[in-house]
Amino acid sequence: MSKSLSEWDEAYILSLPKESNDVERKGAKLLDLTLEDVREHRVLDELAKQLSSFANSHGGTIIYGLNNEGAVDNGGVSTKIKQGGTKEWLERQIAALTEYTIVGARVEEFERKAPDSRIGEGKAIYVVEVPDSDRAPHQSKRDSLYYVRLNSQSVPAPHWMLEDIRNRQRHPNVSLGDVKLELSAITPVEQDPDIYGVVDRSLHAVDVMLSLSIANRGALKSTDTFLLMKPKQGQFGQGFDRDIATFVRGSKSGDYMWHLNQALPPQSEIGFRADYHFQTEVTFHPQFGKMWTILDEEGAPSNLSDVAIEWTIFADSAPVRTGRITMGGIGLIEKLNQWR
Repeated sequence: MSKSLSEWDEAYILSLPKESNDVERKGAKLLDLTLEDVREHRVLDELAKQLSSFANSHGGTIIYGLNNEGAVDNGGVSTKIKQGGTKEWLERQIAALTEYTIVGARVEEFERKAPDSRIGEGKAIYVVEVPDSDRAPHQSKRDSLYYVRLNSQSVPAPHWMLEDIRNRQRHPNVSLGDVKLELSAITPVEQDPDIYGVVDRSLHAVDVMLSLSIANRGALKSTDTFLLMKPKQGQFGQGFDRDIATFVRGSKSGDYMWHLNQALPPQSEIGFRADYHFQTEVTFHPQFGKMWTILDEEGAPSNLSDVAIEWTIFADSAPVRTGRITMGGIGLIEKLNQWR
């Protein structure tokens, strides 16, 4: 959020973008116990779920009294759903709905302040701010599940993710972030004309510049961070931006490693560029147009879109992180087809 919660007002709340991984809007019926058919157990089930998911996913904000489009729903939520007021009741429930208790959660009540306000008399918008908790993972006491935020939704956390959440309090949480490519050059190596002299198959050497982002999404600094890249086909050069990352080695087994020259603070990201080279065969199909393939060590063709680069990150004593980049996933085929 660009403003602290103490600076919010109705206009700012209504100007917020649609739901994201750190914002969840909830209609009046998901809190207002004075409305018909609203049941307290359902309200608490949903609140516990959202509290668990945000506390386990670096924090976020729940806004009650808005519909999915961001407009005030039903004039807002009654300020007196329980004796003592809605805000006080919410604060009591938040302290009791998760295991462990979330320390530092805040509730703010935004009532009608102007004649043109969209909030009704005796109603308010309620904002619950959930911190990034150093006691995570947090379990919902309502259903004994752990939740996380994925694709703007609160979903049960798989086992591997729970382990990752536990580890982030003891180790840096470093992973590969965005990967972008620029096509540097395509050089013809071999052409194979058919019986009419028309080239329908050719071999090209391709030079690609990859922009690699390494992100620390945890609460602890990573002092020594290494990135290992292992392409299924092709080779890496030593890379650029050597003030950021130093090339450590390239072996006959096809392993290429870089070491970040600086520490990676919590909630930070750094990028550098590496050059990648390979050969690809293109055939011209009368129906499908250009078809790009790549040959393995035994000469068997594979679809270039499926060719992968496996990556591994070593960050201090943290568990090793691994993954893969596919050529199709980073848009290489589109770049090749547009090349002139």
